[in-house]
Amino acid sequence: MMLLHQIPGTPVTLISFLLVLLTRFTAAQSPYPTTTSTTNTTASNTTSSTSSPSPTTAALQIEDGSGSTYAYVGCWNESAGLPGTTGLRALDGGSSRVLPGEMTVSRCLAFCAAGGDSATHARRPYRLAGLEYSRECWCGDKLSSLSVLLPDAACDTPCDGANATACGGALKLTLYNSTLDFADENAAALFSRGGGAAAAWAAVTTGLWLLVAGLSLGDL
Repeated sequence: MMLLHQIPGTPVTLISFLLVLLTRFTAAQSPYPTTTSTTNTTASNTTSSTSSPSPTTAALQIEDGSGSTYAYVGCWNESAGLPGTTGLRALDGGSSRVLPGEMTVSRCLAFCAAGGDSATHARRPYRLAGLEYSRECWCGDKLSSLSVLLPDAACDTPCDGANATACGGALKLTLYNSTLDFADENAAALFSRGGGAAAAWAAVTTGLWLLVAGLSLGDL
């Protein structure tokens, strides 16, 4: 800032006036805007959110379904998002329930055993029950032929309501099959059947499912 030296005989008030003018002129020419700091005292609303479940590196327990009418049959991939599925779920056509912070295997199995929330299912037990992403429960009578058996460890997200127990994973299902006698159905009916490659793959996966589950056609 330029310094003004008092000219002999010049009144002090004139010098002060010139200083004010110079300060305003300098501010007007500055390329940087002058900002004023303010404190916002308005109370803000806090929105609570549920954190997304994360995979765990610890070994999770796998509930075998004892005490229910279901038995564990492995970890299977979700079909949603795969090419050719148009977004259909592995247990499409059934019921589902999401319980953030509360989901357990027993709650899901009880929900599917009671027929889910579908009025069209006449409250009949669903043949299959699957848990996914820690808090989702899916019920259905058929498993998509695009779902394949994965290692148990691939279902790596713990249940929201029982954090030592496996409840599926991201696009993976911890799957249970009903132990009830469905006399009007057979093993092939567990899978959505299509033509060509889909039908052939369904036949292969049906055999794998029976092998892993330790079931025979007579058991179904």
